Amino acid sequence: MDLYADDLTDYIYQENDVDKKRALLLEVEAGIKKLMGEQEKGSLNLRHIGAVQIEKIQDLIGIRSLILNRMFQATSQEIKRFEAVNELLNNLTKKMYHRMANLYRTLIDSPKDEAFDDDYVVRGTLKYVYGEEEYSILKLPEDSFYGSDFAYMIELIYLLNEDFCGGIPEIEECSICYLPQHTSDMTDEQLHCVDVWDDGVTWAEGHLRSPELEHIVVCHAVHDICTHKPYSIPDLLRLNDFWVEAHLVCQHIIDQNGKRYNSD
Repeated sequence: MDLYADDLTDYIYQENDVDKKRALLLEVEAGIKKLMGEQEKGSLNLRHIGAVQIEKIQDLIGIRSLILNRMFQATSQEIKRFEAVNELLNNLTKKMYHRMANLYRTLIDSPKDEAFDDDYVVRGTLKYVYGEEEYSILKLPEDSFYGSDFAYMIELIYLLNEDFCGGIPEIEECSICYLPQHTSDMTDEQLHCVDVWDDGVTWAEGHLRSPELEHIVVCHAVHDICTHKPYSIPDLLRLNDFWVEAHLVCQHIIDQNGKRYNSD
């Protein structure tokens, strides 16, 4: 089958035979591995892959995601795991914002270094990080049904997100700038450091809008993973290494004449 045919997407949507979809999935993944060359999972590298090949790999990764979403069984165990991952990511997002707020309060109560400090930014991120297969990817009972080489493909998607998707691997990200009128006794809301995306309305779009998932209020983080990144729903259920970080950036900003940012 021509993996780059214009009507391939239509075929995937119309085909109801699971065995045929699985066979196509294996063909797509074989095509991806061929473009990657002689590389083993766990040590994939994109440095020597040309731009044309990268574009083809990204196209096939998108096809792979579509096939897996169309194959998604939504068994009781998969639904239970989806609910757990959704709750985890929702909670991690809220932890990120609250830790940012506390870090901001620490900044507010700290003395300013007049020789260096021109401005401040408090930044929070939530990311999936691929480290090692043993820790970063779950093996699930349904693996044999799908037939995907999940470890290889998730590692590859992670690298593509890091290097070729605008440099935005973050699932959630927020930055707040220092304002002198803020005080450390203000609430998270008053400091503008709260999760405004998850307001009780589901973020289910695309394949997340399935009847089996309609009882779940899909959080923004899950929406980002399955809608804005090329992970399928079965991929999501196997992601197992989430990093939440909060950073304080102290900025010293100066021009060639020695004029500093916000100086008179």
